[in-house]
Amino acid sequence: MIILPLLALLPVAPPVIVTPGGDIETAVLSFRAGPARCRGGEEALLLNEPPLPQVTGWNQGMPAPSPVRLRFRIDSSGRPLGIVEEPRETFSGPYYDSGDVAAAFAASRFAAGRERLDCTLAYDVTVEPAAAADRATLYRLVALQPRPGGPAGALIFDRTKPPGSNCFDDPRLNVRLRAYPAFEEIPQAPGTLSYSFLGFDLDSAGRPKNVRLLGSAGNAELDRQSLDAVRRSRFSPIARRGCTYTYWRRQTEPLQAPESPSPDSYRNDTASCPKEDAPWARMPPLSFPHEFERRGIEGWAILTFDVAPWGGIGNVRVLAAEPAQLFGQQAAQIVSGARKPPSEQGYTGCVTRVLF
Repeated sequence: MIILPLLALLPVAPPVIVTPGGDIETAVLSFRAGPARCRGGEEALLLNEPPLPQVTGWNQGMPAPSPVRLRFRIDSSGRPLGIVEEPRETFSGPYYDSGDVAAAFAASRFAAGRERLDCTLAYDVTVEPAAAADRATLYRLVALQPRPGGPAGALIFDRTKPPGSNCFDDPRLNVRLRAYPAFEEIPQAPGTLSYSFLGFDLDSAGRPKNVRLLGSAGNAELDRQSLDAVRRSRFSPIARRGCTYTYWRRQTEPLQAPESPSPDSYRNDTASCPKEDAPWARMPPLSFPHEFERRGIEGWAILTFDVAPWGGIGNVRVLAAEPAQLFGQQAAQIVSGARKPPSEQGYTGCVTRVLF
């Protein structure tokens, strides 16, 4: 068995991809969930955790980005499981990374009460030039993803400033006291992310005034404490207007993986591999699927593989993975790069479990 601990990573900035041909401009991609359909009818999302927006390169000649389509089931608690991303219809159009779509969906919830099978859902992908993108999308992007560098980042930052802002023009202005919310007191559903994007002005003594909420994920307690934290902060004694700051919140407890069956239940009767999980002679660096690690979502995968006499690993196949296919893909990469101790004839049908 292989165990990977869940580390509390900061959000990772997506790459800005520029596609040749035409006048390229900075654009923002966002994802919107359509209706979920299962065997027996349509199902409504009670908790719809939105995927993180992304920055990309775009020109008007590009085709529209293809949707992200998921297959899954819903357990009796309303949790989506067995999440599989279907192959995209096309890879033309602006670049995007769909990894957080599955991770955000894994944190979403349907009504509890019964298991639902053969479910599908599509996320439509919207692309907007950053110069004209909805400000709510930009607030969320800046709050939860590090801004890209260069002109793209500068453009996005300028779009989030309040009209008439001169807060960032004077290099003498600096923070004397930065107050923070009591994050440990603020509830946050496992696997989800919240933010409060705030605007404020400064009086001649460097005290915030006209503190207001510009953008929010809807966590009322985070909003309340964030407004109070800005009011308690202090700056250089220079009057300014149109300042901004953001606080963000992730879960305090991980979203635990569903219960894992015993690997022995997947063992083939013809397997020559010993039932005892022999130690590994070499294990590559263990890596968590970063989209799920960012959201604190745990998972597992059960794999089968063969071992050559010299200890090399081959014929790796994923037998089961939860809550999403990505855990199986990540586990297969790890096991494929590992090595067992040498043996006289090698083994077939070995089974192991990777816990994330």
